[in-house]
Amino acid sequence: MPLRLHAVTSNNGHAAPTERGDGATSFVLYRELGAVVSETPEFRGAPTGSEIIARHQAAVDAAFRRGPVLPAPVGVVFRTPEVLIRWMELHYVVLQDALAYLEDRVGARVHATPSPEASGRGSLAHAAAEAAASAHDAFHALRLTVVTWVALDRPNSGTVASAAFLLEKGRWPEFESVLEEQREAHTDLRLDVTGPWPPYDFVRMRFQTGGET
Repeated sequence: MPLRLHAVTSNNGHAAPTERGDGATSFVLYRELGAVVSETPEFRGAPTGSEIIARHQAAVDAAFRRGPVLPAPVGVVFRTPEVLIRWMELHYVVLQDALAYLEDRVGARVHATPSPEASGRGSLAHAAAEAAASAHDAFHALRLTVVTWVALDRPNSGTVASAAFLLEKGRWPEFESVLEEQREAHTDLRLDVTGPWPPYDFVRMRFQTGGET
């Protein structure tokens, strides 16, 4: 039976063997690794509709609640469990190192937009330019509290800057505190944060074209 891969996590003996319900997931195990998978009737890349994405995210989130997780791209399908095990065997060291790096670490996403007050003090272009400068300073302050960060594509034209931050789980309150300080320091800026997230923005798995292997 073909398997859709959702994530790779640690096989530490504490993970539940299945997630019951529609789109049930299970584990394919190889040594200290566990691949979170669900059965799919056809060997082809899964469509990326909203329902498929929601199921994929739910599977990743469930694994994330139990320990470090490497999210797979949506739509990766392996022909058989044996092929998946072979893939984990080939990449065992890299996957183990990545899971160790992400242990007790979470992701945050921050989006910066001009505040309503700033937008009313001049042209939209001027407000955006000022907000972008403030976002640069605010993101620099946030970077001092995290392990690493990456710039993200702006989700819409009203956003002047977006970034993802990887931080120690225990430092989330400190991160939020620094974020609040930056909101107070930059009244021309609106800073919106989401998370804690699985490390979607810090994991890059590469597969054959079409997400099949």
